[in-house]
Amino acid sequence: MPEKLDSTYEIYPRELVLYLRPNSTVWQCRYKVDGKWHIATTKLRDRAKAVEKAKDIKRTAELRKEANIPVVTKKLKHIAQLAKQRMDDKAKKGEAPVSYNVYKRIIDDFLIPCLGNKSIDKIDYAALQQYEVDRAELMGKEPAYSTVRKHNVTLNYIFEEAILRGFMTRAMKPELETKGRKGENYATFSVKEINAILANFPDWIKRGKSEAKRQ
Repeated sequence: MPEKLDSTYEIYPRELVLYLRPNSTVWQCRYKVDGKWHIATTKLRDRAKAVEKAKDIKRTAELRKEANIPVVTKKLKHIAQLAKQRMDDKAKKGEAPVSYNVYKRIIDDFLIPCLGNKSIDKIDYAALQQYEVDRAELMGKEPAYSTVRKHNVTLNYIFEEAILRGFMTRAMKPELETKGRKGENYATFSVKEINAILANFPDWIKRGKSEAKRQ
């Protein structure tokens, strides 16, 4: 369960919790069904309305369970939210690399808009080809090789979450191709740029989650 903070409210003790993520004004909820915790967004900023929405989400999940329907659907957007929650949980323990922030941004800005409504076990070669087209349209250009690699790492993280939760098997996981335009080499840094980089080292070091990372 989330830590008890001013931005955390227990609607039903140990059953339904409403909370705000850092730097977000949209209320999220965490609810328990059949002894397992699940997460969802209320998509609301008004707390009173979010409380009622959270109750509806829990009731709907309980009805799905009674009808032997998965509480969480197989849509990529729902699996992606679970993957993001796992990243956040690791961050609270100081185990999350800085790259998780990049992965979460890729999920929100590209994967959910382009693939969010597709069933995780139905994402095939054709769907991935269309994703390449849609992603380039969103970016306004063909992504660089390094960018595609980050997208593939993020997508694989979501696939692993789906496998872990039994929504797909490892044999169903598609192979991802890493291709993109060659990045441009940065010839050199100016003295001003070097000084700016050096000046930021102390802040970068402080952001390290562990002593090993700070070193």
